Amino acid sequence: IETCRSMVALMDYDHSGKLGFDEFQALWNNLREWKGVFKKYDTDQSGSFNSYELRQAFSATGFRLSNAVFRCLVMRFANQAGNIEFDDFVLCAVRLKSIYDTFKSAGDGGKAEFGLDEFVQNGIYS
Repeated sequence: IETCRSMVALMDYDHSGKLGFDEFQALWNNLREWKGVFKKYDTDQSGSFNSYELRQAFSATGFRLSNAVFRCLVMRFANQAGNIEFDDFVLCAVRLKSIYDTFKSAGDGGKAEFGLDEFVQNGIYS
């Protein structure tokens, strides 16, 4: 259910707690993309990503991550065997997209400026 809440928060541009048609359509397009990426990069067809497959999948979706950030994501979203299931991949992609979008809207390239209230709001509602 956390994945669903995060998906709504990602596309809920007016912070109404629900999605309008255009917001839903954008979310649907993201989900289709992430599902296609998951199928393509789950090369062993295990139904989950190992860290190598995950790195490739993130690159394919446009997320260029440092090794430190990548390790944090694996630690946060992987199961005990070190694999990331589809649901956790979507949740991770939603959170990354939210973070990237927030940063882009407040920044000019390599830096962004946030007030504490804005930072907390974006961190909580994602």
